[in-house]
Amino acid sequence: RNRMALHAVVLFVALSCGMTSTRADLDCKKLSSCSCQMNDGTGTIDLSPLASKNKDQAAFVQPVEGYVYTYNPCTGVDYNQANGTCQAKDNVAVCQVFDTGKGKGVSCGAQSEAAFNAYYDNEAGETKVNVTYQGGEGTRLATVILVCTGTEDPDFKFIAEDPPGHYNMVLSSSHCCSSGQHIRKKHSHNSMAISGGSILVILFFSLLVVYFVAGVLFQKYRREASGKELIPNYAFWSSLPGLIKDGVLFVFRKCRKEKPSGYEAL
Repeated sequence: RNRMALHAVVLFVALSCGMTSTRADLDCKKLSSCSCQMNDGTGTIDLSPLASKNKDQAAFVQPVEGYVYTYNPCTGVDYNQANGTCQAKDNVAVCQVFDTGKGKGVSCGAQSEAAFNAYYDNEAGETKVNVTYQGGEGTRLATVILVCTGTEDPDFKFIAEDPPGHYNMVLSSSHCCSSGQHIRKKHSHNSMAISGGSILVILFFSLLVVYFVAGVLFQKYRREASGKELIPNYAFWSSLPGLIKDGVLFVFRKCRKEKPSGYEAL
């Protein structure tokens, strides 16, 4: 019986660690060039409210070191400012235009080639999504990192061209949140989703408290016990530390390789 109890404790710890340590299965299934469905149950991300309705003006424009970078989610934009024009006009998501007034614009990514990628940011402690647009002129492509915030006002920043031909940008807005994330961010900008492992730990200790309180009451009023006998299953709980110690020593003895002695015993 004690061995079975020890196995149950070990299994609980293993399940808790397993549920909190891996998030490699995160995915955001593409619904359109500007929306995707999260597979973790938090809903959809929809960038359409941020898209420009004007065919001749991108939603986001940022001058950077002699260039102008434009980005428009959902629909392509014919960017012809500064005498520059992107190729494949109707399909352009990200465009690079010379800021001199003489250069042409080049496509850095096509709307039709949008691909969403979801991942867990351990440092930030939250799920993030980016969208990569391939199909630009030559081998150009662009990645826009979507940052979920508690405000609808968007903030667009060009980060760098790294490696050459790969343009990296950040778009921050509540519209970059999945529908479930948006609800949590609305209540608190610093709120975090409770992981499955955390829920399991909370549930375990809640049931443990109920078990002890109900057990003490039962022992006292039904069996009229007193002292240490008030503790339900006292024999088991008093032996549990010893069982855990034996289990730990057993594991370490199996894992540790003893170095052979250079001398034989006489």
